[in-house]
Amino acid sequence: MRPTRKHIIAVAIALIERDGVGALSLSRLATELGCDVVSLYDHVPSKSALLEAVAEAVASGMELPSMPEASWEIRLRAVAGAFCGLARTHPRCAVLAAATPGSARAKRSDEYVLAALHQAGLRGPDAVPIMRAFLAYLTGWLVCQAGPPGSPADPRPTGRPSLRHREFPPVTCPAGELHPTDPDADFEFGLDLLVDAIAARCPAPTGRMLP
Repeated sequence: MRPTRKHIIAVAIALIERDGVGALSLSRLATELGCDVVSLYDHVPSKSALLEAVAEAVASGMELPSMPEASWEIRLRAVAGAFCGLARTHPRCAVLAAATPGSARAKRSDEYVLAALHQAGLRGPDAVPIMRAFLAYLTGWLVCQAGPPGSPADPRPTGRPSLRHREFPPVTCPAGELHPTDPDADFEFGLDLLVDAIAARCPAPTGRMLP
């Protein structure tokens, strides 16, 4: 029986989550499905098309709740929560989805964040750069959950410079000031900084309600 597109994508997602995106190929996928590679071509003519389909499928599962009565801060935090949920359910594919331009995730989250910023009183040239900075933070957090560039967990191509892998001068801190890393706490701290910075740019009081 020839596999359906839905089945092909589901098996590809499972393979990436298990072995990393570097392990994915059409021949490996055909083996997993128990079919001939040729039978995949009608649905995914190339590996790049397959990766785009996987990114779209995973991103489409990101839930952005309708919260018309909520404050703009709560709505922005809902976007952050959706990114976290995506990272927890599909940690490896989440990086792939975030790195794919024009995906459903990008379009839906752009609109959602802009709507929250409009509610805060920010428009046009003020809102768009803020939207980009906010989503860049969330996307960067997803990417930082992956391994080094080019590793099985990371879909980024090798050869690009990465801040995570450059040499920096050692940082000298008083004894006891540095603590073990808590990724969740670090993420929340950065999110708080962003929300506070956006609030400071609001043109007028917006009935701010803390989540």
